[in-house]
This record gives sequence, structure tokens and C-alpha cells, in this order.
Amino acid sequence: FPSHDNSAWMGGKYVGYDANREGRDDLKLGLGEDHFRYRLKLLEQIDKDFGKGHSISNQWKDLRSQAVDVIIGSASKSFDVEKDKDYDLFKDDRLGIDLLTSIRLVENGCKFVTVNFPGWDMHNNIKAGLENRQVILDKYLSLLLDKLDERNILDRAMVVVSSEFGRTSRINQD
Repeated sequence: FPSHDNSAWMGGKYVGYDANREGRDDLKLGLGEDHFRYRLKLLEQIDKDFGKGHSISNQWKDLRSQAVDVIIGSASKSFDVEKDKDYDLFKDDRLGIDLLTSIRLVENGCKFVTVNFPGWDMHNNIKAGLENRQVILDKYLSLLLDKLDERNILDRAMVVVSSEFGRTSRINQD
């Protein structure tokens, strides 16, 4: 029985979706919606008695149902950031694109979005590293807040920036 570590005791239905490059490609409908729905009906016929009454089977069906809702619903449009009117403001960095995607997800009803911005584990040349990372974070975080406000969704969004790293106030040899 899978543990669903990301969702703990709540179950597989609440496992987060990883919208990396491959994940975004998985949301693109490669065939017409009618053909997609036809294939879903065939899959439902095959699966109708599969694992009947088992929680893992029900969780799988819940996940598949959510995925279908995303693929043919409004949420999939969230990932098509190139069509956004503000794309040119966000396009120069992966963080920018991810934050624009998060805005679009909130606009389309998503209630919780996590954006990762790795690269903070600096042990050498920390000054140059921070000059790079902090500038990027500052630019796109302020742009995020401005655009959330412009689009009238800032009042229903909570932005939290956190890190697992703590540093002393003085740069030392380590």
C-alpha cells in the first residue's frame, strides 16, 4: 500500500502535481477532445471492475479524474503561459515563468501552489552567489505581488517565502 508521503494520511488524492517541463507536457492534449473522451470511455469500461472496493483502486480513479479535469478543464490553460499578456515580463528566468504560472493557476481556481527556487546552498563565493539569486528573487517576487494586485487576486492569495537555510549575519570562511 503506497504511503503517499507528500499527502500523509489524507491519501493519494491530495498528492501535489509536479509541473516541471515533463509534467507540463503531460497536460497538453495531443489529440482532439472528442477522441480523448472516447478513449476515457474505453478505459472506464476496462477499469469498471478492476480493484472494486480496494482503497488503492479508488485513489487511482480519483487521481485520474483530477487529471482529466485538469487536461480538459480551465486549469490546463494555466500552463500555457506564452499566451499571457505579461509573459514578456516573466520569461527571462525559470522562476519568472513558474510565478506567472502560479498566478494563472490561482486565477483558474487552484487553492495552493508551491514554487521552488533552488540554488541557495552556497558554501563558496557566497557574495557572488547571493548577488545572483537575490536579484532574481527580488525581481520576480515584486513582479508577482504587483501582478496579483493588478489582477485583483492579491486579497485572496497568501505569498510565503521560506528557506531551510539559516546563515550568520557575517560571511565567514565556510
